[in-house]
Amino acid sequence: MLPIEPLLDLGVGGTPTIEALSFGDTKIFFKLEYLNPGGSFKDRGALLALSLIEAVDRDGVAVIEDSSGNTAISLALICRSLGREFVAVIPESAPEGKKKLLQLLGARIISASSRAEATRIARELCKSRGYAYVDHLANPLFIAGAKTIAYEVFEEVGMPDTVIAPVGSGGLFLGLYEGFKDLVELGLTNRIPRFVAVQGIEVMDIGIAAKERGVKVVIEAKCNTSRLADGVRVPKPPRMAQIVEVLAQTKGLVVVLSDFEIAEALVELIDMGFVVEPTSAIAYAALKVLKEKGGQSLGRHVLIPLTGSGYKMVDSLLELRNAFKGD
Repeated sequence: MLPIEPLLDLGVGGTPTIEALSFGDTKIFFKLEYLNPGGSFKDRGALLALSLIEAVDRDGVAVIEDSSGNTAISLALICRSLGREFVAVIPESAPEGKKKLLQLLGARIISASSRAEATRIARELCKSRGYAYVDHLANPLFIAGAKTIAYEVFEEVGMPDTVIAPVGSGGLFLGLYEGFKDLVELGLTNRIPRFVAVQGIEVMDIGIAAKERGVKVVIEAKCNTSRLADGVRVPKPPRMAQIVEVLAQTKGLVVVLSDFEIAEALVELIDMGFVVEPTSAIAYAALKVLKEKGGQSLGRHVLIPLTGSGYKMVDSLLELRNAFKGD
């Protein structure tokens, strides 16, 4: 089912899908993607992208990527295993824990003032120094990697009725949709889940575009910031039209949240035993909002991918938890 065979077996994929809780007749399943070797679902696409580079370039050219953290960590981990140099161009606002992990993995770090500036620097260095640029915002191999999550969920617990996922560049969201669509085309099922896209109040381009298309948008924001979930802070993602099309086709909706809802959900997940980062918690926060508001049929099975590990930012999580709970 993959366009290229992974060159390494680092234990990427095969993460557990567990029934975490239930609301009446609705069962909530978490896909524990933060248990991948690099601590996030990005390992799946990164392994495919680097396998392609390794297949076509035997000279060991350096790899470069602009990322807020998780993609860079996945690439750094695999490049280390392949013996390739990796250059990470990351925004100054990226969590310090992620920066330290990149250093541990031998990455050369270049700091940028913003996400957009990181992209500009990475592309310029790719041209001037001949680096291999892994553009995860547009690279189709990251969608191919995310499709395998859908395959695993179907094998483990069957077809969900609703998928709630954080959306930044949209690779995870579109990968899940394409994966479930593959299962329909293979004749293994006759339906595709309803998709719920979750964004932060500060960067909600998909929510705005979806509303113009007639897709329902639910906004629950007790403050006007959403900086905690750095993974969804991607303005004007390149596949925005495709994301909106999936929302329209599956009769889905968009949930837009703020730091308050994200922090509340994050603390609750940690108390439940899931040490994840805020971008993971935003999807659970959306579930809580939809449950509290009512009027939204989620079906009997709901899938939420817990996308990234909180162990990369323990200091920040401890500070946040203490501030939120008054400890």
